[in-house]
Amino acid sequence: MIFYMEDDPADAQFLAEVLEELGYDCEIFNRADKLISALDRATLLFLDIDLPDMSGVEILRNIRRIPKYRNLPVVMLTVSGHAITVQITRVIGANLFIEKSKNFYYFRDTISQALATDFSKPVSADAFFIPKGGG
Repeated sequence: MIFYMEDDPADAQFLAEVLEELGYDCEIFNRADKLISALDRATLLFLDIDLPDMSGVEILRNIRRIPKYRNLPVVMLTVSGHAITVQITRVIGANLFIEKSKNFYYFRDTISQALATDFSKPVSADAFFIPKGGG
C-alpha cells in the first residue's frame, strides 16, 4: 500500500488523484504518530517535508532508525527543493526527492517516474532529485 504523509488536504487529494489515474490507491496520513504506527502495511511512502507536528526530515530520520523500515522506499515531496534539504534527505536515507508541481500532468509524470524506480538498487545522485518541471 502506498502511504502519503501530508498535512494539506488539497495536496493530499491532488496526489491521490494522480495515483488513481496511474492505477494505484494510497492511504493518507496527517500525523507522524499515526503514520509510524501503520508503517507495517506500507510498500512505498511519499513524505511531505513541511509538516506541523514533526518535519518530514525528522520523520525520515525516525523511520530509518527502525531496522525493519530501513529498506522501505521513501520519496520526499516539497514545493521547493533547496539543495541543502535535498542533500540532507539523501544522506538520511530518502530514495528520491520530488518537487511538487501544481500542474496535474507534470506532477503525474514525476510520480510515474518515481513509481517506475527500482528501489532495490541505490538511486544515483543525478536521478535522486526530480524537479517540478512545468509549474
